[in-house]
Amino acid sequence: MYHFFTSLNTARQAAGNASSSFFTTQMNISALSSTELLISKPPLISILSNQGSSSSSSSSNLTIPSSSSGWAASTTVIDAISCSTFTTDGSGNLAVGIQGGMPRVMIDNSKKGSLCSNVDATTSPSGKSGKSSAGRLEVGWAATMLSLVVAVMIAL
Repeated sequence: MYHFFTSLNTARQAAGNASSSFFTTQMNISALSSTELLISKPPLISILSNQGSSSSSSSSNLTIPSSSSGWAASTTVIDAISCSTFTTDGSGNLAVGIQGGMPRVMIDNSKKGSLCSNVDATTSPSGKSGKSSAGRLEVGWAATMLSLVVAVMIAL
């Protein structure tokens, strides 16, 4: 659990270093689907799910629009929790899935600072590649982590 909170705090610090207005800008919350919320506070973008840890399949067809993230075409984005990398499409939109109800906390790879610093920088559009330095959490903690991610984002 220590690694999870370290990753979130490092992501928050990276976002603050990347944007002078990060700590004073309000977040925007919108629905990505009937089970996922998008919390946008650029350069940090989070997806929260209420699928639950028993969800065996990943949500497909979730797209973070560039209008919410500010990402340009072909931007490499990293998930602060899993250290998986993704690449935006030609319009700056990012296709992403949720597995086991776990949240995603995304930041532009060029703004990540020391976040996931010991991860191979190869990217994949699906985000299925990449090595995690954050460690893996037991899926039973998903609901607790979801609440904590929301609390951290609100506190910002």
